[in-house]
Amino acid sequence: MSNPFLGSFGPAALMCGVDSVPPSLVYVTSVGLDTNLTTYTFSAASMGTEGATRKIIIGVGAEDALTSFTINSVTVGGVAAASVVTTSADTGSLVQSGLFIVDLPTGATADVVVTLSEACTSCGIAIWAAYDLTSSTPAATASQFQTSSANIVLSMNVLVGDLIVGVSTNEQSSNAATWAGLTEDAETVMGAEAEISAASHTAIAAATPLTIGCDWDNARDVTGCAAVFR
Repeated sequence: MSNPFLGSFGPAALMCGVDSVPPSLVYVTSVGLDTNLTTYTFSAASMGTEGATRKIIIGVGAEDALTSFTINSVTVGGVAAASVVTTSADTGSLVQSGLFIVDLPTGATADVVVTLSEACTSCGIAIWAAYDLTSSTPAATASQFQTSSANIVLSMNVLVGDLIVGVSTNEQSSNAATWAGLTEDAETVMGAEAEISAASHTAIAAATPLTIGCDWDNARDVTGCAAVFR
């Protein structure tokens, strides 16, 4: 017997009209350490609210006062995080920045372990919880380093509803960062000579590109990177 409420369309047609849940992003926390290590462990870091679709995005900043280095890996709760974008190719800088992402549906806290290519003076992380992303692969990324300017430019194309995260590291502490295009979530001193700034934004309009930048009021070496997720 046919259902008069479905008419000639049927249940399949009705299901096609169900909208998917839009992605969302929540800034959770930021932590800095100054212990001159190759491997930094941020114990029991907050991961935000659990959820079946939760992915954790980690922003990383590190500084070595003597030589250039790379951000080798990040694990969250023992699970390897995928590298989204880093400034590790910028061998002329004494600070590095990076973004990493991992599926982590459960757990209110987890150890975040950052491994660097050498012992570094300080390291910091920023944590966001993302929900209902269509992919862990970014739609776009940008990175830059400066040794003669305090301004990093990270502009990218975005669509309505895109989630954008950014991180910048400065080889001086006690300085203020001003973001364009993103809203600063945290500014965290990593040690006596370095600071990390984290920022994010949910796009309410498409832009080609969205102008994104981080301008520090004082700096020597500065790096930064950003990514767009959908």
